[in-house]
Amino acid sequence: MSGIRDALRKIYQTENSLQKHVILFMLVGFVSMFEYPLNEISSKENLTSNEWSFVLIGFLGCMLVLGYIFAYTLRFINNSYKAEKADLMPDFSVENFKALWKSAPLLLSWFGYGIIFCFVAIFNTILYYYAGANLPIIVLLLAFLFTILLLPTVFVNFAKNYEWKGLLGFHHPFVYFKKDCKKILIILAKFLPILILLHAGNTLCYVTNNVVSYMGIAVLSYIGIIYQLALYFCFAQIYKDHENLII
Repeated sequence: MSGIRDALRKIYQTENSLQKHVILFMLVGFVSMFEYPLNEISSKENLTSNEWSFVLIGFLGCMLVLGYIFAYTLRFINNSYKAEKADLMPDFSVENFKALWKSAPLLLSWFGYGIIFCFVAIFNTILYYYAGANLPIIVLLLAFLFTILLLPTVFVNFAKNYEWKGLLGFHHPFVYFKKDCKKILIILAKFLPILILLHAGNTLCYVTNNVVSYMGIAVLSYIGIIYQLALYFCFAQIYKDHENLII
């Protein structure tokens, strides 16, 4: 089972490494730096037509870049299955959007699960307020959080052959966890503290809310993406050993 060091080494020893990491940082930096003027403008009570246009274009631009980064991540995971492949980091091209398009049913499915959970939480709150009844929301919350932690396993499975059939079920992450719980817990124990610290740093920068802090967000977000790629790489190495996993 590959660890953090092995994953990071492969990520930074890829072909044209400097060029690819500079482009990745620029994409992340675009989203981070663009958030500052967007937040400043959107905080106003009355926006002019030009400001509305800027907010709309900026929002769509950020969504496009984030979608591209997600598609790039899927391509990276696909390369992670190929041990003989020296060029682990994919090239930056329009072709990466194909992976995003293929993952649409998967994204819609898991987005739908999130909406359902929100409705259950709202319904539970209403019942508790008016009738004193209380569904086991804590159990549902823990199950939801546990699923989110294991959600990368869904995309790791999908990115192998870009095949989403059999991966739409809510139970999939739990099946994966049951198969290799020890290895998965070890990986999460290594990566989660780092990712939590990065998230805390991002939150602190957001609270500061100035140009310098958003530059800090860009740096921390880039580091976060690199560690997420390393996490996906480690998950892919586990799944290699169980290609006949039944979902």
